[in-house]
Parts: sequence; structure tokens; C-alpha cells
Amino acid sequence: GYYRLLEHIETHRYLQGQEWEREFTLEEAVVQWVDQVYLPTVEVIRQTGVLEDFPERTEADLYMWIREHYWFLYQEFGDGVELQDAAQHFADHFSSKPLKRIWRWIVDRLPGHHDDPVVHKEQA
Repeated sequence: GYYRLLEHIETHRYLQGQEWEREFTLEEAVVQWVDQVYLPTVEVIRQTGVLEDFPERTEADLYMWIREHYWFLYQEFGDGVELQDAAQHFADHFSSKPLKRIWRWIVDRLPGHHDDPVVHKEQA
């Protein structure tokens, strides 16, 4: 877990260096990553209530999962994917709550069912 967080910080450090055309110290990268990436993601986790779908997990666990899920959705759908959509999509599909999992299983088997769109309608 911690190594993956460090990888996220190092990636952020690299991208900031590319954007600003200078090398960022690890300390600068950590401060910016917390402010620009981690805390906004935790805020989305709190606002959407997805932590309730994973009662034995932490915000840091969900940060990793939702950011990775967001990346995959972004690769598939492009710029129209919002972090809030990715968080809700993740909870809808991977919740550890038994009733939610059963409901998802039923919905997925309905004739003509297509996966929930995660792209905002105005951008689709």
C-alpha cells in the first residue's frame, strides 16, 4: 500500500516537473499531491458516501482503488469522466454490502442491460 502511494507521489512529482519545466523536490511533490490529488479524492469519498460500501476499509484504501478505477474509466471514455462518477461507479460495481452485490448481479443479467454510463451527458 505505502509503496503504491509513493508511486502516485513520484508520478505527480514527474508530471509537475514536466508542466513547470523544473525539478520538484520530494517535499514539494508531497505537499502538492496532498492538496491537489489526495484530499480532493478523500472529499469525493466523503461526499458520495462510498466508504459505507466498504466498512472494513480506510479512506486511503479507497483513494487507491477509486484513482485506479478513474484511470481505467478515463482510458475508456475520455475527458467526460468525473472523479465523483468514478467513485460512485466503483461503489456500485464492487460494494462489499451483500444486498448491493445481489442487486448488481440481478441488474447485470436483465435483457438489454448496458453498464451505467459514467460520462456526463452534456459531454457525451
